[in-house]
Amino acid sequence: MQTVGVLKYLVENRPKEETQYNVVTGNSCGSINALSFAQFPIGKEKDAIQFILDKWHSIKSSDVYTEWKPFGLAQGFLYESGLFNTAPLYQYLYQNINDSTLLHTSPIPTSNRYWRIGASNLRKFSYRVFTNDNVKTKKDLIRAIVASSAIPGIFPAVDIDGELYVDGGMKYMTPISDAIEKCKNLTRKVYNNYTSLKSNGDRLSPHEKVQGRITIDVILAINSVPYPKLFEFNTTPFILLETIYNSAMDILLRDLENARLIYKDDPNVQIRAFLPKHWLPGYFIGFNAKEISDMIDKGFSSAQQYFNSTRTEIHIHHK
Repeated sequence: MQTVGVLKYLVENRPKEETQYNVVTGNSCGSINALSFAQFPIGKEKDAIQFILDKWHSIKSSDVYTEWKPFGLAQGFLYESGLFNTAPLYQYLYQNINDSTLLHTSPIPTSNRYWRIGASNLRKFSYRVFTNDNVKTKKDLIRAIVASSAIPGIFPAVDIDGELYVDGGMKYMTPISDAIEKCKNLTRKVYNNYTSLKSNGDRLSPHEKVQGRITIDVILAINSVPYPKLFEFNTTPFILLETIYNSAMDILLRDLENARLIYKDDPNVQIRAFLPKHWLPGYFIGFNAKEISDMIDKGFSSAQQYFNSTRTEIHIHHK
């Protein structure tokens, strides 16, 4: 939900070309946001954000999970691969994810955004990538999203091609470098198409060469801020989630730092990272309407503060 607030600020307040994303990626819950956004074509960013906002403001826990029948949490702990049953999530995604715009196999014109999500293979402890290019059916698409967001121990692992998959963030939280390389490939395609259309057959002069500037917005939605009243959340699901989040935050920050090191000397790559500046209320499986609104507002505020601080730094630098 922090993610949605940041995106809302970017779409509403930044130049439109900054948020006309060619590539959208996400893992864990971010895979749901990524696909919800990617199903809208470039130029329809405001429609995409409104769609996502409407869904988050109306979603209930019963849309995502339920207790197992007949023995509830005990059954989940002893006999299933997660405490809760995510059968409702499959139905919810079937109703709200538009495969006709997301899959290249669809006869209907697809969204012109490239999307990429991932899940972690429990047996091999490897990372599997799902994209518009290798997902062929809506059933496979929905299973990939559920697998990517299957928090280990909380939600069941997902069987795909005879292998069990869980949350993509357990292996690779933020596929920043992958997104950058895909953007570079897209830029090269534009350049190659442009050269082939040159009517006089001459080579491009240096100032004509397409050097697409790549802006990567990394939106992090995991708490890096200490919990103010830990024992108000002293429940088994919360403790499991907090343990997972601590590991995920380490992975996430390493991914970000690695990407910055790799591209620090590339003048055409800009990485903007939006981290939570405040305690995010509640926890992932709560789906409390007020807490969701608060998280969206805090995400919006975090993005606003990011650009305010950037302007201040520029002003001081030129003073």
